[in-house]
Amino acid sequence: MKLLIGGGTQQDANIARVAGWKILDANKDLNPDVYASADVIPLEDDSCSVFYASHILEHIPWRYSEETVKEWGRVVRAGGRIYVAVPDLAVGCRLILDNLEKIGGADGNNPPAGFLYGGQAHPYDFHLSCFTERMLRLMLQDAGFTKIRRFDGDDRRKIGLTFIDHSCPEWAQIWGTFCSLNLTGEKK
Repeated sequence: MKLLIGGGTQQDANIARVAGWKILDANKDLNPDVYASADVIPLEDDSCSVFYASHILEHIPWRYSEETVKEWGRVVRAGGRIYVAVPDLAVGCRLILDNLEKIGGADGNNPPAGFLYGGQAHPYDFHLSCFTERMLRLMLQDAGFTKIRRFDGDDRRKIGLTFIDHSCPEWAQIWGTFCSLNLTGEKK
């Protein structure tokens, strides 16, 4: 099974379904195939050949993020792949520090803060944790993944994901800087 955590929009979910993906989401309005939170996956061990979570992990409280990644690893079979994209904490901090004169207050003129903290437009749109590449790599290793590397749009297309999400440079840019940390690994 190919499992997409968080369907995005209904259109995104439909595109993924056509490519053979099952959708897990806590938002019933998206008509997910599996209605559940991203931190407890109601599937059997080793049931997924591919697992994709783009800008989901940052919505899990920091203290539970490591066990959430281990839970994701539980459902990925040996030889399967996980794809995880999160806001890149190092890039976000650098953007803030390098552009202090551009950043306004609560009026919304603070794109790096929105990327780090979420848009906060609805209850699922708050970021509760942030990650550097080293932090996410270690979590993936602890969850049983090897051959960890960055992934890009070509990797997404190869697994049948053609819609634009927060892992894509077309979406995840602030002031011309790509801000998504995208890692993939193989389950040992």
